[in-house]
Amino acid sequence: MDNGTIQQVDYLVNLEQVLLWQNESSTNLRSIINNEQLFYEEEHTKFWEDWYTGVFWLWNNTPLDQPGSFTEFGASVWSVILGISLQIGPGPEPDESVIYQFGQEGNFDQSTFSNSGDSICLKNKMLLLRLRYFQLVTRGAIPEINAFLKPLFEWYGYNGEVYAVDNLNMTMDYFFTSPISLELQNLIDLYDILPRPAGVKLDVIVMPSSLIAFDNPQNFDNGRFLEGT
Repeated sequence: MDNGTIQQVDYLVNLEQVLLWQNESSTNLRSIINNEQLFYEEEHTKFWEDWYTGVFWLWNNTPLDQPGSFTEFGASVWSVILGISLQIGPGPEPDESVIYQFGQEGNFDQSTFSNSGDSICLKNKMLLLRLRYFQLVTRGAIPEINAFLKPLFEWYGYNGEVYAVDNLNMTMDYFFTSPISLELQNLIDLYDILPRPAGVKLDVIVMPSSLIAFDNPQNFDNGRFLEGT
């Protein structure tokens, strides 16, 4: 799931190929073609390079604050392709809707409060889209899932390990070996996006930072039991 698996596209346009052999020594014509070549390199080539990195390449790992990174527009395009909504809660008010304003007389009887949903940061959108993509193409085998999860959550910045375990009874567990953010927990609960075979029940278990251990008596005052959700 990296750049090496995507066919490379040649965006370059060599306008000198239109020159006939008898016109190769024409200075004026060659000057015109050279100027057009510069235009194509700056506008045509750059446009498609930006499209590739900002929209087409879902697995672009360029830091989001750097040039050439994935874009919000790219996330919107992929959300349509993969059939997953990136809007939490109700959608934004229609353009013709009159939003409640304190500075407008009579607005109390004619307008409503805005009910636009919560926004998701671009990094979380990319996480959801990548999980959704894998969810659609995977056969659900545990080794395949674990091989996918490791680099994904390393990219995401999670400081623990994520892995799946097959309980061999039509259930499986996902283990997070360190606490996860409330935002990530909400995304997992809301989207049910973690890959699994069809018909298999899934439990997510987040390991607390200090688990109880019976070989250490002092741990009864410092640790806690593992809770599965």
